[in-house]
Amino acid sequence: QINWRGFPYLWVVPVGVIFLAAQFSQFPEILNGYSTTDNMNSFIAGYFLRTSYSTVLTLIWFLGLAFMADVFWRKGFPKHVPIRAYLNGKGLFTAEALQSIPLAFLLAAFTLFYVTIYYVIGRKVGFWTPSSIDYAKVLTSYFPALEALTVGVGGLG
Repeated sequence: QINWRGFPYLWVVPVGVIFLAAQFSQFPEILNGYSTTDNMNSFIAGYFLRTSYSTVLTLIWFLGLAFMADVFWRKGFPKHVPIRAYLNGKGLFTAEALQSIPLAFLLAAFTLFYVTIYYVIGRKVGFWTPSSIDYAKVLTSYFPALEALTVGVGGLG
């Protein structure tokens, strides 16, 4: 049962802006694939239409995921603060959040430390370390950090 009232629909705005900016950030790379036999205006218009369309689909996916997560959270953890309260900001000042947020930052810092140490030691010792970043794509974008952010958020689905 989906509760439509009280859901933080405004979260669609920052998520949409991030995905739209990440798509437009790849514009220099897209221009590299331009065939001179095509009309430049129609090429650019097509790119902007495809980008807008994919962003709308991403927002619909995001809302669906958020609604489903809210339903399962309320069913599975009825005594805990609902997700919608965290997204609205009201849940951030509960005892549960005040304990969880510092722990999450501590775990994130530990993970970053572990990965950094692994790669530094691995380079010196000769471990195989995967290089999964397409450097040409990252370096030709306007906002390189947004590419990593969208990959991380996209991994949630």
